[in-house]
Amino acid sequence: MTGKKTSLVATARRALRALNRADVPFAVIGATALGVRGLARFTADLDVVVAREDAFAALTALDDAGFAADPTIEPDAEPEAMYVMRNQPRHLGDLARIVLETTVDLALVERYLAEVHPEMLGVLKDRVEAARHPAPAPPRPPRRRRS
Repeated sequence: MTGKKTSLVATARRALRALNRADVPFAVIGATALGVRGLARFTADLDVVVAREDAFAALTALDDAGFAADPTIEPDAEPEAMYVMRNQPRHLGDLARIVLETTVDLALVERYLAEVHPEMLGVLKDRVEAARHPAPAPPRPPRRRRS
């Protein structure tokens, strides 16, 4: 979804208020969530996740608030909605920073996942383990000699 050209803060507030008014449960994720925890990673967007069953209500609420769907995003481009399932390096790095640099209650996160997405518990545990004990960096390739 995209909003009218305003500051990110004002646009984010408008979007979150619309979801609250529509009683749509959501979670703010991504760089904004990191910033709240004191871990700066600057972007120009707001990442929000809702449960699949609330997706249409969320879209309607955002549409009613003056937002429009981004025409460059394919509707089924990203079927997995949960942040922990993202495989993009920056998201894996974000999760690692949360695990290593904050006092996040991982037991609480695991209890939540056990209730709503038990299939994700293994993924979370694997990614927490990888954050705590990362694999060694691959060897640097040999320098190419100039002819």
